[in-house]
Amino acid sequence: MRLQSAKHLQKAITRYSALGIFAIGLIIALVSILPLYQHLKNSENERLLFAARSRTMAVEQFLSKSQEITLQITSRSQIKKALTDYIHGKITLNQLAAETAVRLSDAMNQSTGVVGITRFDAQGRLVAQIGLPLLEGEQLFPKDLTENTQIGNPIIQAGVGPLLVVSGAIIGTQGELLGVDKVIFTLNELAYIAADNAGLGQSGEMLLGRVLDDQGALFFPPKKTDRIKGSEVSLSSEIGQAMQKAVAGETGVLVPEDHNRSHDIISYGPIEGTSWAILVRMDAEELYVPVQSQVALIAGIIVALIIMGVIGMTILLRPLTGKIIVQTNELEDEIRQKTSALEKELRERRQMETALVQAKEEAEVASRAKSAFLANMSHEIRTPLNAIIGMADLLWETPLNEEQKQYIGIFRNAGNNLLALINDILDLSKIESGKMEPKHIIFNLADVIGETTNLFTPIAQEKGLCLKHHLSTKAPLFLEGDLDSLRQVLLNLLANAVKFTEQGEITLTVALETDKLISSDSQEEPELFLHFSVSDTGIGIPQEQQARIFDTFTQGDVSTTRKYGGTGLGLSICKKLVELMGGHIRVVSQPGKGSTFTFSARFRPFYLESPDSLNFETPAPGSTLLSSIPLPECTKQVPLPAQTVHNRDPFRNILLAEDSQVNAMLVQLYLKGLPYRLDIVENGEAALEKFRLKNYDLVLIDIQMPIKDGYASTREIRQWEQSQGRNAIPIIALTASVFPEDQERAVAAGCNMLLPKPVKKMILLDTLSRYLPGSEIAVTVDKDT
Repeated sequence: MRLQSAKHLQKAITRYSALGIFAIGLIIALVSILPLYQHLKNSENERLLFAARSRTMAVEQFLSKSQEITLQITSRSQIKKALTDYIHGKITLNQLAAETAVRLSDAMNQSTGVVGITRFDAQGRLVAQIGLPLLEGEQLFPKDLTENTQIGNPIIQAGVGPLLVVSGAIIGTQGELLGVDKVIFTLNELAYIAADNAGLGQSGEMLLGRVLDDQGALFFPPKKTDRIKGSEVSLSSEIGQAMQKAVAGETGVLVPEDHNRSHDIISYGPIEGTSWAILVRMDAEELYVPVQSQVALIAGIIVALIIMGVIGMTILLRPLTGKIIVQTNELEDEIRQKTSALEKELRERRQMETALVQAKEEAEVASRAKSAFLANMSHEIRTPLNAIIGMADLLWETPLNEEQKQYIGIFRNAGNNLLALINDILDLSKIESGKMEPKHIIFNLADVIGETTNLFTPIAQEKGLCLKHHLSTKAPLFLEGDLDSLRQVLLNLLANAVKFTEQGEITLTVALETDKLISSDSQEEPELFLHFSVSDTGIGIPQEQQARIFDTFTQGDVSTTRKYGGTGLGLSICKKLVELMGGHIRVVSQPGKGSTFTFSARFRPFYLESPDSLNFETPAPGSTLLSSIPLPECTKQVPLPAQTVHNRDPFRNILLAEDSQVNAMLVQLYLKGLPYRLDIVENGEAALEKFRLKNYDLVLIDIQMPIKDGYASTREIRQWEQSQGRNAIPIIALTASVFPEDQERAVAAGCNMLLPKPVKKMILLDTLSRYLPGSEIAVTVDKDT
């Protein structure tokens, strides 16, 4: 019974596997062949369009030659002298006509393709006519012709064939109009061009015509189609529709929608300087014969491969499944025999393992949920916040009355406070999760102290405070340590001191703790501790509140929060950052007299003979430094790419990929009135297509977008640039995420720089100026920005 069941199972596995492979193969074949077929058809259409363009150049060369011959006839000095003498009464009209006839005969004999010349004086009177006369419609004097030449429409004259009339103005030495020549050319050369069917097969041909009085007319009757009788063409026909588009200045390929009958593929285009249309038609069946052959060959190969794969898989699966089934039955018998003796012990162990695995999974799920929540929260809050702060900044730059300025100021301050709160929460979360690791950097201590205090000098002066700093001469000038954490702690403490002090002074002091030198077994310098102190004469902190001032979400009292704002996270972040630097932080304060915050941090001294030999950390341009906001991650960037200097066009083309219409409008308003042309798309796929069609100088790309995100789009743009042999243009990533792993991922994908949202106008314009040489914009930002 078991053997019989095993055989049925073996057959079922083999049968369904073969069917599944065959179905998957067919789906893959269909998905790949249909786009290939359309691509090959498009290639043939492009070939037909190229044929029309090459013949357009030949026709335009013929017209240009006709215009040059006309200008040579009208610019002869003897002709101008005779007309001038006639105008001034020196010779009579008969004398002028006789001399003009001689001159025009010589000119016609010397000019190729000229079969007639008719001359008018400046008043439109007929002076002389040589060769073929003008038809009735062409005898009118062109009053609007004052210089150069004018090409008329081809005319048909019995016994002669198609003719072309080119009018040319005769201009005197003072720029006055002396007369007009109308030169008649034969169109034999155009007939030869139209008869040239190179590359058009048996059914293809070139057509040349125009649209007049709601009716199409061909200069030369078609020879390879029975759909047109004579030279007249209905504008509702396929050729008439293509002719209308060409006369309107369009260039393209007309593919009829009705594929149930034999039809033509028509490429069309205008003739520059005329109202003519050039068409190249070819029977669709003949045009697409190579396409059908290639697709049929590829389809046959794919089907053959699928069938071979199904047969091979069936042969391989049959013995393999038999062995598996037999071994499975044997193992089931063996396990069943041993299970009875070990069942109790295994149950207990499984329960224990299940509990451990469940606990581990719950911890991992909680950690992932927290990280995902923070990332989503950052993105979802920063995206609308970008629009809120950006629009408020733009409103601030418009003419406002005092009341409106007050409202907009409240609007901007609220947005910046909300941004500070978000950054504080994210910083605290990164520290508590252990994701923030110290970054050891060599830096100049005096520069860091000076730059940090300089940031708060304007605010202190506005409040009438004295802000000063003192660096002990015993402290080493160059240090190696966690510069980012040190800078953020100093910024938080100085920001609190300025905020809570209404009068008096604020002092930052740095000294060496000589009793805390840490020796090292290596040849490196021993580590040391620096003592930092920030003193103020502000409101102070009550004694009962000092013990918990460094706890999360804690301030002096509720009234402090109501009056000065804040979340109570700044000092908690300072405490954790100081502990990461191996030190401790404390406070000494008296209500009404001020506070002194002190902390210690561990560093390694760095000694060198020439400080100029190293590049030290300095704040990035456009960095926003608020009370508890770390340096923006926009400092993470790769070197500027090679740029091509634009000498002619002062405008730079920028592509913006942003799914948020509000944020896209904000960037558009930032660049309003500046020498930038901005194209906006809503997703990464559209950005890639747009980038391939147009030359851009820079790309601004959002990271989180539908269809295709910023990472994938950037990678594909870089791959396309490399495949085309093009220089890499700057790509600036815009993101509402501020996690380091997201920034590293953006740089790895090929971005030159990452700007976190909300993006300030000053930072965006500064970034564009640095990445687009020659487009520097002077940006003026008030103190409230």
